[in-house]
Amino acid sequence: MRFLAVLAGTCLFVTMIMGTIYFWGLGQIFPKFDHPFFAHSGPWVVVPFAWSDQNPEVVSWLDIYRGKTGDLVIDQESSTKTLVSVLSENPHRRWILNIKQNAMDIDRQLATVLTPFLKTQELVIQSEFDVVLRSTHEEMANTPFGSSQSDSLRLASFQGMAPWSNGLLPAVPFKGDILISALKWRSTRLLSPEIINEMHRRQKTVIVGPLSTAEEFSQAQSLGPIDGFYFREKSLYQDFLTSAARHKSAAPIAQ
Repeated sequence: MRFLAVLAGTCLFVTMIMGTIYFWGLGQIFPKFDHPFFAHSGPWVVVPFAWSDQNPEVVSWLDIYRGKTGDLVIDQESSTKTLVSVLSENPHRRWILNIKQNAMDIDRQLATVLTPFLKTQELVIQSEFDVVLRSTHEEMANTPFGSSQSDSLRLASFQGMAPWSNGLLPAVPFKGDILISALKWRSTRLLSPEIINEMHRRQKTVIVGPLSTAEEFSQAQSLGPIDGFYFREKSLYQDFLTSAARHKSAAPIAQ
């Protein structure tokens, strides 16, 4: 009997602590990042740059490496196509620049390379390396930043830390401006309607992807109001454009 009383008291104490953390998180204020990248209506369509060169309305995803000559190049380390040349040849576009390497001083190099383009190009910096995101953010504080896989895993973990549906999501540290996340990592679900709602409560943007199948796209849509979809299968992207055009043509004309 005494054991049960101690157990009940411990559970009550832990629940009170969780509640305190939860309401502390709800009390935090998150100002909206006023940047031209976020001025476009959604849902945004994000695709690899190779597909989007004929459609300036989409957001172009560009993988960035440091090449053998020391320049920042696109697509792969052995490529000779530099980031500078791509941005120069494609002005007034929207980009997600995905840094694929945790190379020494790549944050400073990126800041130096991008400075001339910041007034004409709408850029988001993305990487799976937390250290790259943090260090580059320090160099380019006025540029929107994405998130890493560890951010997504942290959100999913905090959701399961309390017995209510959104767990301790309000208390999750998240320093990015856009949550860019796949649906799953191995067998772990990374996104839920509660996570989407929490990001929107913080005035953050959510892009789901990469998406490669119609089933994944359907699952992404079922999460609620998504700000953008990142397609990695070209036929899926083309089907989306066809469907969007069909709905647009069928919409009633305002009187």
